[in-house]
Amino acid sequence: MRRRTCCFILFIAFSFSCLGQDGSTGAIRGTVLDPSGNRIAGATVALVNDANGVHYERASDSRGQFAFELLPPGDYSARVAGEGMSPQLSPGIHVAVGGASEITFKLALAGARESVTVSAEPHSLETQPRGLSTVLDERAIQNLPLNGRRFTDLSLLTPGATQDPAGRTLIRTET
Repeated sequence: MRRRTCCFILFIAFSFSCLGQDGSTGAIRGTVLDPSGNRIAGATVALVNDANGVHYERASDSRGQFAFELLPPGDYSARVAGEGMSPQLSPGIHVAVGGASEITFKLALAGARESVTVSAEPHSLETQPRGLSTVLDERAIQNLPLNGRRFTDLSLLTPGATQDPAGRTLIRTET
């Protein structure tokens, strides 16, 4: 009886350790270094899935290491930035199912002055409304003399709306 209990406890302990493993994901691990090869602690490592744009972000630990675990397989782009260092981009990191990609970033010192200029064409704005509209309140609808009480006749009260000669459809004219 004692032997069965020990075997049962060991079986349960090993089965729980297997639950944490996932065979459909991968990982990216790496190190962040400065120009002299020293490790950079607290560097920001940002990872973007190229297929769907999902963004992951971590900081390197005290040994300059980082790890992104349980990533869906695919291609990723990474950006690393550290205090006093120029950011580094690394496109094309592939994560395979069950695999771990290793990468080392070696950051360069930032110059005395660094600037970023973003320019784009201004979007054209519509300053005048293009459509015609009118709001009729309930009292106006009840007091208007309409032949047959057709709702389409109410639309003729909108400025710029006319009816075709056959009387079947509305013709909208823009002014």
